[in-house]
Amino acid sequence: MKILVICGLTASGKTSLALKIAKKIGNTCIISVDSRQAYQGLPILTGQDIPPGFTRHSCKFRKLTVIYFSKGSINIWGVDQISPTETLNISDFTNFAWQVIKKETLAKKNIIIVGGTGLYLKALTQPMLDIHTGFNQKLRNNLSKLSVKDLQEKLQNLNVKKFKSMNQSDRSNPRRLIRAIEILLNPVSKKPTYLKLQKNTHFRWIGLKSDMATLEKNIHTRVLTRLNNKVINEVKALRSLKLNQKSPIYSALGLAHILKYINKETDKDELIKAWTQADLKYAKRQLTWYKKQFQIIWYDLDSNQKKLINTLSSWLIK
Repeated sequence: MKILVICGLTASGKTSLALKIAKKIGNTCIISVDSRQAYQGLPILTGQDIPPGFTRHSCKFRKLTVIYFSKGSINIWGVDQISPTETLNISDFTNFAWQVIKKETLAKKNIIIVGGTGLYLKALTQPMLDIHTGFNQKLRNNLSKLSVKDLQEKLQNLNVKKFKSMNQSDRSNPRRLIRAIEILLNPVSKKPTYLKLQKNTHFRWIGLKSDMATLEKNIHTRVLTRLNNKVINEVKALRSLKLNQKSPIYSALGLAHILKYINKETDKDELIKAWTQADLKYAKRQLTWYKKQFQIIWYDLDSNQKKLINTLSSWLIK
C-alpha cells in the first residue's frame, strides 16, 4: 500500500495541494492531521477549509459516531470530529486514522495524509508504542509534588538510557519527565492492531516550504481573511460555552489574542500584529521539528505546482 504524506509549515498550502491532487485523480481519501482542526466549534480559526460542495456525514466506527465530508469520490476525514468539551489524544487519533485507512483502502481509495502536527504525523507513519500508554492520574498527582531534580533522579533510577536520550529542554521539563516515568511504570501490554499494516505501507513524504518573508505575508493575509469571515463571532460562541480555559481547544493559534481583543485589552491593529507573529513563531517551531525528519523531500509550491501535482498523482495511482 502507498500513502502520500503532505506536510509543511502553517499557511504553506498543504490542504490546497492535497485537494488538487484528489481532484485530478479522483477516488481519494484525505486525512487531516491537525490536532486543533479535529475539534468542532472553531472551523474558521483553525482553518478547516472544507471546500464548497462537500457534504458533512456521520458514520459508526466501533460504536463511535465519526464525521467525514465528501464530494463525488473524494472523502475528507479528521476534521470537525469531536466536541470542544472532549480531549483528543494522540493514541485515539492514531487508532482512528488507521481504521479510516483500512476502510478506505478496502474501498480502493487513494490515501493522502495532510497536516502540520508533527508528532501525529510521526505516530501515523512509524511505530510509537509509548503513545498508547494510558494516563495514571494518581501517579501524576504524586509525581507533580517532586522537584525537577527528584524527577530526574527517579527517571534515571528507572531507566538511565531513557534519561540520557532526552534533550536538555525535556530533562528540565517536569511534564515531560513525569510522562517518561509514567510510560516506564505502565508499559503497553497489547500492541495496536494497525502495526502490521503500517509496516507494510510505503509512505512518501512531501514537504512544502517558502522563505520567511513570503510565509509571513501569507500568514498576515490569512489572519485578515479569518477576521473578515467573522472569526470573532466564532470565538464568542465558544466562550459562551464556559469551558475550562485549560481545555485543549483553548490552545488554538490566535485564540488568546482574539480573547484579549474581545475583552478590550487590545485594539484590532495590535490583534492582527500579535496573531501574525504568534503564527510565525509556531511555523519556526514546526521547522525545527521538520529538519530532523530526513525522509521529507521539500518543494517550493510556487515554483512548478503543475509538475508536482502530475508527479504525485502518477505515483499514487500506479
